Amino acid sequence: MIIEKVKRIIFDLLAAGSAWLIFFYYRKKTIEGISFEVTETLIIGILVVSVFWGTLYTLAGTYIEVRRVSRLNELQSTITQTLIGCLIIFFALIIDDIENYKNYKYYYQSLGVLMISHFSLTFFMRYLVTSRMVHKIHNREIGFRTILIGDPATIINTQKLLENMQRSEGNKIMGYINTQDNQDISNINLKNLGTLDELENIIITHKIEEAIITVNNSKLKNINSIINRLIYLDIITKITPNLADFFAGKVKMKSLYNMSLIEIQQIKMSFFETCLKRTIDIVLSITAIILLSPIMLLMCIIIPLTSQGPIFYLQERIGHKGLFFNIIKF
Repeated sequence: MIIEKVKRIIFDLLAAGSAWLIFFYYRKKTIEGISFEVTETLIIGILVVSVFWGTLYTLAGTYIEVRRVSRLNELQSTITQTLIGCLIIFFALIIDDIENYKNYKYYYQSLGVLMISHFSLTFFMRYLVTSRMVHKIHNREIGFRTILIGDPATIINTQKLLENMQRSEGNKIMGYINTQDNQDISNINLKNLGTLDELENIIITHKIEEAIITVNNSKLKNINSIINRLIYLDIITKITPNLADFFAGKVKMKSLYNMSLIEIQQIKMSFFETCLKRTIDIVLSITAIILLSPIMLLMCIIIPLTSQGPIFYLQERIGHKGLFFNIIKF
């Protein structure tokens, strides 16, 4: 998917640079009334503006997951990003350029030209890339590594449903987990990946991205626990319609078109919020270490005098996506 990310970045930067070129041409011909020429100022402007848009898109999380895309979401995100980005450019670059504008009407015209050209070019480029990606998913050229979790009957029915779909939703079934026992299911060409007790290890080993839970209403035992474990591991979780009423009011859901499955909507921080939180964590941690350094130094002196063993020891913990890490403790 690196190629897809690079492709999107290049197309976005081309659209941003082209929109700035159109704006610059409009400004020279309409506002300043002089002939248009490719100057050093124009080239620098295109480079600076392109870097700005690339940074804005990155902070918005545009390039985190380039496979899970839709044309409607692209339209919404492009509108929002265009409004925010163009307003920043307007107040940072355009509004102070008073000598080149005859009156305030040209301010609004310039902003309008910049917004319309940037949105049109950006969305057109994204529409082409997104349409190509959706086409690949529907034709099973690209898929998301998925496991089926349920009893034998519903696992078999769900697999048949997925295989008989004219347009794939992108689920590439890697295997199943039988909630009744660990025996293989007959008449199914899927791998038995193990038991629910091994769920975390299965997710990590097989690099699972999605899970489909397919148990009957009469067998709802531990479903909440299973879903919580999947969400903790950042796995997109889908359930069959017969479970929808059981979870109604407890989770957010959305229907998937052309498929009798319902996705449990996870409430997650955006990429910008994640970066902001991480920055705050690091700043506060460094501040705490500096302020508490006299106390920690004192503990380093007292511990060897009062007990045997090293000053520090490592303790294994489970972190993000079920990965283990060592925490350092006194």
